[in-house]
Amino acid sequence: MTRATVTDICVNVAETLSLCGPAFLADATGAIMLELASQLVLILGKQHPSQLDEEDEELPELHESSEYDWILVDSAMDVVLGLSKALGTQFGEIWKLVGTLLIKYASSSEAVERSTSVGVIADCIKYMEEGCTPHTSVSFTL
Repeated sequence: MTRATVTDICVNVAETLSLCGPAFLADATGAIMLELASQLVLILGKQHPSQLDEEDEELPELHESSEYDWILVDSAMDVVLGLSKALGTQFGEIWKLVGTLLIKYASSSEAVERSTSVGVIADCIKYMEEGCTPHTSVSFTL
């Protein structure tokens, strides 16, 4: 699967979350939500197979490659934001997985990474409401 395909999937999941809420991710075991969270962790950690496997693609310029990576990471952050809005106070379990990665981006030397992640973190806190309280000590490291 290419970065462009994964980016498109993230964009569509984020838009669907915005329009429909988390119902389309619901199953009896929670496996779909767990798989989505796992994929988000891989993308935000830049360890997703689409970010690692460039053998089949023509090697783009290094600058273009990092731009493609950022577009994918940005779209994954949109999914995180959509999940926080849809799940509200119950988003805390997913925050445990993605929060440290978002905080890492907030400490980046790249301005776009910092500003985007700070905005996502702020909105996640807003939507989690009192559900963010157990995670405030980690958030204060910013």
